[in-house]
Amino acid sequence: MFTGCGKWEQDPLAQAQGQLRQGQQKPTDAESPKADQSELLRIFSPDSFGFKEGQENHFTITSKTLEEGFSNSISISNLDDFVDATFDPATGVFQWHPKKGTLSATDPDVKDYVLKVRATAEKTGEKVRTRSKDISLTLSRRGDIPTLSVTLRKDTIREGDMTQLDIEIYDQDAQVAETTWPTIQLGSVASTQSLLGFLSLGGMRSLGKGWFAVSGYIDLQSAEVTSNMDKFGFSVRALSRLLKSSATQNVYATILTSLSEPVTTWTEPLRVVAGENINYQFLIMDPKAETRVTLKQFDALPAEAKASCQTANSTKPSLLACSLLWPTTTTTPDRVYSFSASVVATNTYYGDSASKPKSFQLKVIVSPAPTTTTTTTSTSTTSTTLRSLGVH
Repeated sequence: MFTGCGKWEQDPLAQAQGQLRQGQQKPTDAESPKADQSELLRIFSPDSFGFKEGQENHFTITSKTLEEGFSNSISISNLDDFVDATFDPATGVFQWHPKKGTLSATDPDVKDYVLKVRATAEKTGEKVRTRSKDISLTLSRRGDIPTLSVTLRKDTIREGDMTQLDIEIYDQDAQVAETTWPTIQLGSVASTQSLLGFLSLGGMRSLGKGWFAVSGYIDLQSAEVTSNMDKFGFSVRALSRLLKSSATQNVYATILTSLSEPVTTWTEPLRVVAGENINYQFLIMDPKAETRVTLKQFDALPAEAKASCQTANSTKPSLLACSLLWPTTTTTPDRVYSFSASVVATNTYYGDSASKPKSFQLKVIVSPAPTTTTTTTSTSTTSTTLRSLGVH
């Protein structure tokens, strides 16, 4: 069944204009070419690019169409989002010199951006070809190099002593949070004995406005590291949160040996009998064999007694070989004789003016000479005298 026409033979286009009857569209007013995304239009540029605060950098953006007769141009729709950035359409150069501080304190240290690029190809009488591309940009916070100074209260330290160490740091990139504060890195110094094993540092303190302080100690109270004098050291540098390093500072200290108190092998009273010819040998020395031990004098020697000391040999200035010469007689009074030997220990290093004096109290107990005739009474008297002197 058919509807819509009164007759089967009726032409549905009978009332249309002849042009339509011949399959032609009715003429319309001329229209402007409409934009068309064309795969034949290409954009050439990096897919991503990195910038740093305080540093100028640039890259080039170009376009090309594979169709003949088209003129190409490049534009950036969000150029205003990049302060201090420029784009030259003639050369295609995008240039950006972000100033220090472009990233705010709340921004991450590396911030992501998107540069929106649009390429256009035009030809008279043809639709405009366009193509877009997003280029990923990153901006890194510029890290200022921190500065550092180190002060030793004493740069010459003796074994057994300690000294304070003060470190001061200036870091413009540090913020209020302690996680943004600089850190300290310690190391050894080439061809120098290390002080690191004796160094202790306290916590870091903020002094405000980018200044920080750290205090510590070099503790040699239990150290035995040199026999006279040696140079020791360590290195220190500050590292900002942006991994910018200060110049490495080498810290040196001269370590002097501790001056041991001299000792002697004459530790107990020497017991003799009147009439003996005493030739007693003894030693005075540095127990660590590090210093030079020198005799100053003997005092209060008994009459006819002579005492002397001399360095054992040139390779052992820490050792004195001493002797007491005393030809007692049978008339030498029986009693305790006490006299002193004064010595001084000095460092073998000529630049060390310190010394360690020591005075030894030496004793000789003289017992009476035995009598030729022994009686009960005389034996009892002699025993009593000896016991009073501590002789049994």
